[in-house]
Amino acid sequence: MSKDDLRRWSYHAHGAHYREYAIGEMREHAQSWLDFDTVGSWYDWRMYRHLDPLLQSDRQACWLTVGDGRYGLDAHYIVKRGGKAVASDISGDLLEQGRQMGLITDYVAQNAEKMTFADDSFDYVFCKESYHHFPRPMLALYEMLRVARKAVVLIEPLDPVIPEPLLSSRRIDREDRRFPKLSARARRIQQQERSQRNSFETMGNYVYTLSAREIEKVAIGMGLPAVAIKPFHNCYLRGIEYEKKSRSSKLLRRLRGKNLLRNIISRFGLLPYPMASMILFKEAPRDETLRELREKGYQVTPMPESPLLGIVKALPRLQGKRVVIFGAGSFGQQMLGILKLFQVDAQAFIDNDPTKRGVTVMGIPIEEPASLGRGDYVFIASTWGEAIREQLTGLGFTEEDVTLCRLWD
Repeated sequence: MSKDDLRRWSYHAHGAHYREYAIGEMREHAQSWLDFDTVGSWYDWRMYRHLDPLLQSDRQACWLTVGDGRYGLDAHYIVKRGGKAVASDISGDLLEQGRQMGLITDYVAQNAEKMTFADDSFDYVFCKESYHHFPRPMLALYEMLRVARKAVVLIEPLDPVIPEPLLSSRRIDREDRRFPKLSARARRIQQQERSQRNSFETMGNYVYTLSAREIEKVAIGMGLPAVAIKPFHNCYLRGIEYEKKSRSSKLLRRLRGKNLLRNIISRFGLLPYPMASMILFKEAPRDETLRELREKGYQVTPMPESPLLGIVKALPRLQGKRVVIFGAGSFGQQMLGILKLFQVDAQAFIDNDPTKRGVTVMGIPIEEPASLGRGDYVFIASTWGEAIREQLTGLGFTEEDVTLCRLWD
């Protein structure tokens, strides 16, 4: 079987999988997903609640749910909390049943790796526990980022082999003899999870897992402004779909106890979290959104900006202006070459060093700051950038007249 055959088989198998739940032998089990007072429903709610900061701070947003083949229940959660949502999955069988039952109003059968939507079609895209099913999940992630306008939310397993220093309130050595029971329990759990590092599902697909660093690299590479991550434990036990959620539920008590113990161990830095909600922002989150996220335990990390981005943002402001580079050293000369790539001709270098004035470098003169006029646009290319920006402010320049360039690492 070729790689393309394996990929096509994966698509076929996942579609057939949900048809079994719709009309085949698994139909009875699928009905359990519709019972909202079970321990299984509580298990799902513990993941859905990680959407609440976005749902509360952006109530009129339009969402797309990806891999939402279980009757569109992901979209149903969003709609119940006042949002608008379109459910999608590679199979539309259970989605149509969900529409007929009134759980959702809109759905579409979509291959997540090749969506038919236009760019920026939705405010948010949400993918819960489906990314790891895709044969080429990174393609699906880039498609989600393409059709989302504000952010993409993933709730997925974390790679058990990659250590994640997330939300640990204190760090203790694994060999610390003051905590022998916690350390021993952490080792047993981690050995069990690492034994499943290369897992395959019954349909044959590899179970992909993510890491915080992997998501950060995607965001940095695409020039995204921020990433928010909240790791968590959400243990699963067989039979929770059929057990009613009540005080007498043994499965519920066991799950709560397992989650509590693992959270304590992870807080001490002894055990990596196995799951995370990860938000890749395409637009900088508003203050209200940031506040909601942090209150709910998210770590929000601004991403470093590409040095080119500041130049690209400045291009529309250069019309009719004399372009100069403040800084005639190696950084400034590098910037001159970069501006030429954008077909921008700088007319002069500006430098505070009086010994450089009157000299021509790379075909343009070095001038003193006093030569600057209100019709100039200044690219600051110096390790003294902040001080030069203050100097330009004193000369009457505004943020609209200046770009502070950053060094390439």
